Amino acid sequence: MTRLPPVDTRWRLAVALAAHEFFAVQQDAALASRYDKAHEPGKPFLPFTVADFADYLSTHEQLKDVVQAWPRITEIQRLLADKARAGLLYDCGRDALSDKFYTNMYWTMGSVAKSQTNGLLWLSEAVGPGLIIESYGAMTAPVAKPGEAGIGSGLVLDDYHILTNRHVVKDLNIHAGDELVTPQIPPPLVLRAPWHEIPDSVRVARDPIFDDDEDALGESDDERGLDLAVIEVESADDRPALNTLPGIVWRDPEATDSAYVFGYPQVPTLADAYMLVHGGQVVNPRVLTFQSGEVVSPDVRSFQGQRFFLYSSTTRPGNSGGPIIAQDGRVIGIVAHTTFDKADPQGTPGFHRGIPGGEVIEWLEAHQLGHLALLEDWER
Repeated sequence: MTRLPPVDTRWRLAVALAAHEFFAVQQDAALASRYDKAHEPGKPFLPFTVADFADYLSTHEQLKDVVQAWPRITEIQRLLADKARAGLLYDCGRDALSDKFYTNMYWTMGSVAKSQTNGLLWLSEAVGPGLIIESYGAMTAPVAKPGEAGIGSGLVLDDYHILTNRHVVKDLNIHAGDELVTPQIPPPLVLRAPWHEIPDSVRVARDPIFDDDEDALGESDDERGLDLAVIEVESADDRPALNTLPGIVWRDPEATDSAYVFGYPQVPTLADAYMLVHGGQVVNPRVLTFQSGEVVSPDVRSFQGQRFFLYSSTTRPGNSGGPIIAQDGRVIGIVAHTTFDKADPQGTPGFHRGIPGGEVIEWLEAHQLGHLALLEDWER
């Protein structure tokens, strides 16, 4: 028996999307009749089984060769269970009247928040980290001048705006007219939206926006206002300067969250700065690494009263300003300075801090930039 290679993110996404339509309670009449589930008025709809779904996939003109349903029935069954755990399918138990295998029955749950429905990130918990990595890897921008030392990270908010840390902007001395390199990550394989070619570099349209309150408490730049900045860029031709993905939404972190940290830390012996999803197991041969960290405290405050959260994913110089993503595909914060005990001569490892999503949204709104990001309101 020939062993099939492992399934990838594109396969999981194709099956997850097909399942969302197939297991809908308001079934297509012809499809319901085909599987002997025709609805009788006054009686409840009968749910489909895993076997019904596999049969449907194996005869679907666009999916049958991609999915290979019956040879991969075990993977399909696991994915449907993952969707149920994510609250996207309702497990109706087994069909007790059937003498077949794979008789678990499901209904689609209508639990997708409107904020994510125009993209694919609402499937993150079911499809897995691959969807998060492909999506946010493409949305994480290097903040660097061509040919100059020094680099930070940022999150692309739209075709012309990058969110990063204030200290990144100030350390790199970024001003109107400067050239910045652009993210050259290939488009996600799971992409739905159009993806256009972008230039290798873009021009900073005007001086970046950030807080610089000299009257605020604190001796360092990081303690004057919030450590955030927005860089507006423009391309040298008529093309949009950057690519964007729909369905990106923000929320505050929770103690139960995983934390995936994206950025461009410099790696010794490598010729260039690569986009890393901090490290642990290799998920991409183009020097892309992945680490599943956790939120270890969702709400802490500095002496100056600023809100942060702590997470266990490692960050290094160059990660500053990069996005922190939870397992549900939502942005829960932006990387901030790691904290160290300056009085400790032994150099005890620091704590990794993030600026919570709610604080970021409030800051954007205060600077008349609230239209660039959406805070989750859980509206269905």
